[in-house]
Amino acid sequence: MFFSVAAEAADYVYDLGIRNTDITFSKGTIVAGESVRIYARVTNYGTKDISGYVTFYQGERLIGDSQVVTVRSDSSYDDVWVDFTIPQGAFNIRAEIKGTSPQDQNPSNDVAISQTFYPEPDKDGDLIPDSQDNCKDIANPDQADRDHDGIGDVCDQYPDDPTNTPPAPPGNGSNSNSNTNGNTNRNTNQNANLPVNQPKPPVNTNTSANSNSNSNVNSPTEGPGTDTGFGLVNNSTSSPANSTTTVDETSSTGGESGANSISVRRVGWDTFDFTAVSETAGRKTVFWNFGDGESGAGESVRHRFKKTGDYAVKAAITSERGEVSETSARVSISFFNFGNWKLILVLSGILLAAIIFGILAARAGRKEDK
Repeated sequence: MFFSVAAEAADYVYDLGIRNTDITFSKGTIVAGESVRIYARVTNYGTKDISGYVTFYQGERLIGDSQVVTVRSDSSYDDVWVDFTIPQGAFNIRAEIKGTSPQDQNPSNDVAISQTFYPEPDKDGDLIPDSQDNCKDIANPDQADRDHDGIGDVCDQYPDDPTNTPPAPPGNGSNSNSNTNGNTNRNTNQNANLPVNQPKPPVNTNTSANSNSNSNVNSPTEGPGTDTGFGLVNNSTSSPANSTTTVDETSSTGGESGANSISVRRVGWDTFDFTAVSETAGRKTVFWNFGDGESGAGESVRHRFKKTGDYAVKAAITSERGEVSETSARVSISFFNFGNWKLILVLSGILLAAIIFGILAARAGRKEDK
């Protein structure tokens, strides 16, 4: 038993490892379509220096290989990276340690699966997230807003008017027209009988008066929305509606993903077999996060926990179409289990101490009898 304890406690000479929490981005908030850098922290758990590199994947899609690094022994670490364009929708990052020299002796911690990331949507592709963009439908990375009304100039119908009030329609004016036609004609003829020797001059008076004036009065009485018989006048104000896309984190990111669960079978005090059960049709890939800083891949995996405690085991299932869904199960490793060699060691020590104490007590009793 003591030989097995010594074997359990032995360190690996060459052992590079990576945990799911070691995968990070170069910025805190990620936006769909932007270029960022993915970092992975590689730790040397062995007793001698070792070199290697990390290959990154988005689901099953290869992203690329990092630079080769040499990491000093005894829990020293180094960060490696690749450049990456954030996709639309939720995704996971998988990192695998490869090309170790000398050969890594402990492959169980060579693969890590990140949490599911949910990037900020960016409808117009200007790298300003929709939640902060003052014009979501037209790219405007400068976010110019001259009248400070919260609507970007490229989307603002009235970029210099913070009230966004349309100008008043031009009036029809006033036209006065009156028509008066008057005609006056007077004819006077007088002929007086005078003496023969006196000429009788004819008297003819003809007076004609003609006056003509024209005026036209046309005053509009219609208002906005009033039909005058020549068309409908209608004034309205419109402004673009703001919409906020709220993304809620759920266990499934695929529209056609089926129900998922984890089948758990205990094969030892601290060792379990885990199998991902999914109704998703077609080939699928499963990545595991065992809750103790280690991860794995495959529909069925066996894992040994190094410490007692309660652990949340998570499975990320990726379908052929790239849809990712998650499910989880909890397992408990109790110290008080006869499969725990540490408990056996403690009980053996107590029993041995009791036997020794009993022997000493018996001897002391015999001496007193003498």
